[in-house]
Amino acid sequence: MDICSGKIVDFKLVQKGQIKGDLERQACEKLLTELKNVYDCVIVLLLTDRHKGIRKYIRTQHSKITHEFDIWHLSKSLMKRFKPLEKKYPDAFLWKSSINNHLWWSVQTCEGNGKLLVDKFISVLYHISNKHEWVEDANKNQCQHEKLTENEIRSKLWLNEDSESYYALKKIIMSKDLLKDLDHAKNFVHTGRLESYHNLRLKYMPKRIHLKYKGMHMRKNYDCHFRP
Repeated sequence: MDICSGKIVDFKLVQKGQIKGDLERQACEKLLTELKNVYDCVIVLLLTDRHKGIRKYIRTQHSKITHEFDIWHLSKSLMKRFKPLEKKYPDAFLWKSSINNHLWWSVQTCEGNGKLLVDKFISVLYHISNKHEWVEDANKNQCQHEKLTENEIRSKLWLNEDSESYYALKKIIMSKDLLKDLDHAKNFVHTGRLESYHNLRLKYMPKRIHLKYKGMHMRKNYDCHFRP
């Protein structure tokens, strides 16, 4: 799907037995090759989930293409990481929605700067410990929210920096793979319209019905060209 127009440009359908190896990577490879070599498309940015095979393929074979990760998938992955905290550290688990909202805000306001995005995201560690002004690298920083009232301060379940709950939450937020992936979300591109198309596609390709390759290809081709 083209990000600007919202139109389905092309698609590739692959199945086991037809191709050996990673099906998603193979489909991505076939699609990009056809778009560039047959249709002479100039691809500046590609948005995908965090599939490892596709990530390596783009990095090694299409280094000039900016590879972005869908912020929705990053958000979903982050929420899954919080799940183990629910029983052992319930006070830390209660911060999950606030931290998730902070992630979306960080991506939206980083102005395409990966370092700024990471700095904004990890600054939530100050907020959850009731520190809203701090000095880092000789620079004074502060939370961007309005000054909290006394009632708001009393009603929040702040985490002590020396507590196990704080450490467990910090371990998730500072995980190397998460922070590395954040750099691939700095342009704030997401698959909202594509997800809407996928929901519409279920009208022609319901999951409860098994379709053969030709039937699936015909239905997918139909809903690409005749969707409202």
